[in-house]
Amino acid sequence: MRNLHTETGNWRAILFCATALAVVPVSHSHATDTVEAVTTPITDAVDSPDLDAVDDVLIADTGTTSEIFSEEYFFSDLPIVFSATRLAQPVSETPVSMTVIDQEMIQASGATEIADLMRLVPGMQVSNYGGDRYFVTYHGRADLYSRSLQVLVDGRSIYDPVIGGVSWTDLPLALEDINRIEVIRGSNAAAYGSNSFSGVINIITEQPSKLQGTLVKASVSNKHTRQVLLRNAGVIGDLDYRLTLNFDEAEGLKTRHDDSTANWLSFRGDYAVNQNNKILFQAGYSNGTQQEGFEGNFWNKPRDTDSTSSFQQIKWTHTTDTDSEYSLHFFHNYIELDDTIIFQHPLTGPIDLITGFSYESHRYELEFQHLLNPTPDLRLAWGTGLRHDNSKSPETLNQDSAAIRNQIHAFINAEWKPTESLTFNLGGMVEKYEGFSGLFSPRVALNYSPIKNHTFRISQSRAYRMPNVWEEQIDMMFRTTGGMPIYQLHKTTEVPDPEEINTIELGYLAAFESIPLTLDVKLFKEKIKPVINYAWDASTRCPACVLDDGAGNFKNDGKMEIDGFEIQLDLDITEDTDLHVVYSHLDASGWQVSRYGGDGLPNGEMDMREAVPEETYGILLSHRFDNGIELSSGYYHTGKLIWLDPGDEVDSYSKWDLRVAKKFKLNDAEIDVAAILHNITDDDYQEYYQVNQAQREFHLQVGVRF
Repeated sequence: MRNLHTETGNWRAILFCATALAVVPVSHSHATDTVEAVTTPITDAVDSPDLDAVDDVLIADTGTTSEIFSEEYFFSDLPIVFSATRLAQPVSETPVSMTVIDQEMIQASGATEIADLMRLVPGMQVSNYGGDRYFVTYHGRADLYSRSLQVLVDGRSIYDPVIGGVSWTDLPLALEDINRIEVIRGSNAAAYGSNSFSGVINIITEQPSKLQGTLVKASVSNKHTRQVLLRNAGVIGDLDYRLTLNFDEAEGLKTRHDDSTANWLSFRGDYAVNQNNKILFQAGYSNGTQQEGFEGNFWNKPRDTDSTSSFQQIKWTHTTDTDSEYSLHFFHNYIELDDTIIFQHPLTGPIDLITGFSYESHRYELEFQHLLNPTPDLRLAWGTGLRHDNSKSPETLNQDSAAIRNQIHAFINAEWKPTESLTFNLGGMVEKYEGFSGLFSPRVALNYSPIKNHTFRISQSRAYRMPNVWEEQIDMMFRTTGGMPIYQLHKTTEVPDPEEINTIELGYLAAFESIPLTLDVKLFKEKIKPVINYAWDASTRCPACVLDDGAGNFKNDGKMEIDGFEIQLDLDITEDTDLHVVYSHLDASGWQVSRYGGDGLPNGEMDMREAVPEETYGILLSHRFDNGIELSSGYYHTGKLIWLDPGDEVDSYSKWDLRVAKKFKLNDAEIDVAAILHNITDDDYQEYYQVNQAQREFHLQVGVRF
């Protein structure tokens, strides 16, 4: 975000006065025509010389009363966010620390994958599992699926109910279609429920009305990556639409069998029924092939897997003339993975064995939400919803019938501002999962601003993480092709209880007026108990199996404490030079059982300090030259850590990226050319597996807009 403290002071004041007269009072709740966020920071619009863009933000994006747009908002350098409480707030009034990644930062980063952007967030770790497959975790303690993070796209949860986590590769979403990403650094179950255990990543796509025209983009790299992106956005009557298609194929790491292809399409339509009623519809489809496995490993032999996913989403929003907004939101996610393994074990000779990780799942969710402003100093967001998960996986669950999980939830978040310097946030969510006791996730926070643009925050919260379908019901074995059970691989003998995290956070946020600097400091303590651990259990017997020496089991055996601090700094060195710095220091303690004996008692523990990196940091510096050339560079460091089963211990490493880009016009077309170099120094480091040998990557991108 660019700051123009001195240059724009006068016209900002004029703009504020003009807007206060022009904005039509609709709703103090900051209603949006995107699904779950104010899509453009108010300060971003103010810092732009395009006054029409400001009007679009105030009326189209927010649909809110002029009451909230006090002079303080226009002169603040802090963005407006939605994800913390479901109420639009400046980040200085949120109950939890947040990082906002806007389109300008996305471009400067040179990231070619959405997950890679999370290196710009303090406390987050990103790992390349292989090829174009990435995993993201906050404060470590993650395995292949990173089950503790909730990820939303325009308010739609893309969390996989079967294995947990997010398949970033199969996500039908282009970096070019993202307006911004709001990252909540800390548990946020009070707003988004169980799987918002350690944090939330809310990806907010751009409105079709802001992307009118056609985009054609092609990318190639020395990894033999080939990508073609096609997008068209336009208007049909009262409908603004965006249609995006993507074709992608890539060769993976030199040391792995991990080539991949991914083809997808997505559609978004914004329909204005009238001034008070809007409908948003989105749909997407993705299909791809990913190579899996390792040479010489008959348990996990090299093979090709096929994945298919789709989604449909619709949201109706109604604003009233009485400072109120109602919305009804429905979505359906579908995931299918075809991953069957056929091999021969040395003890079974020529007999073929079969197992695999194939599954398909459906998630349906319907949610009602009401935003209201009952008094001038009190705002509320409350709602209730239903969810239905339907999952089938004969290979991993050892049953032909579907695993069903139903959930009902209700939430409320309140913001009370008794004075200009004090903001209280109080909220909570109640969830009831079928077969489990009810969960209540509360949060309370106080923000105090003794002077303008300097805020101190203290908050405390509790959150839960429900076991996913595999953790709850996995019963996976090797069989002959005729169906005879040979060997038990995984078996949950008792349904684990949900994990619980209790967090206390102290924060300081400042936007300095003397220099264009924003500083965010967070100190925290997290206590996690019970932990859902995975360990080999020699007491887990399979009497019908030919071979029987136990199986992997999910249980509640372990606890953790993580405390530390995070720093985020944004400095506009000049109007065209930006600096973004993040740093995290973590001190962890705790354990979880790593093995059970034949009597079912623990006979091995893992020191969980090793699963949390002590230090991570990142630096992104960018500059825009007068001739249209953009130069940016990012440097990222991740400390030593162990990725939980099936990952490995990997040493600390640093990664240095560079991007050079040029924008120019040719007749009626706008052309963007970018050269991106990842891992400039070609450092010899590993991610997730020790066999995952990093390599230097060069990407050339050409985009044409007309």
